[in-house]
Amino acid sequence: MTRSALLLVTLILLVPLWPTTSSGGQVKVAVAANFTAPMKELSQRFEQQTGHRAIVSYGSTGKLFAQIHNGAPYEVFLAADQERPRLLFQAGLGDEPTT
Repeated sequence: MTRSALLLVTLILLVPLWPTTSSGGQVKVAVAANFTAPMKELSQRFEQQTGHRAIVSYGSTGKLFAQIHNGAPYEVFLAADQERPRLLFQAGLGDEPTT
């Protein structure tokens, strides 16, 4: 499975997990900058296939990690490493990460 397809499947599978935190059929996604190109296409396909809109913020994994750690309201974090999602999980700020 290509990385793009994997990201799309991940988003589709994660949407039902946030019915109380997502508003108006939206899901807030923090995406590592190195995934910008595939995520732009995936967010369009995601909206077409689910009817939900992905509100995507791009940045370095470290910057996004710091934002989430300080309360930024993201529901999905697509990081460029495995360590930061694990640290958020250990701090009680997210679900157990998957790869």
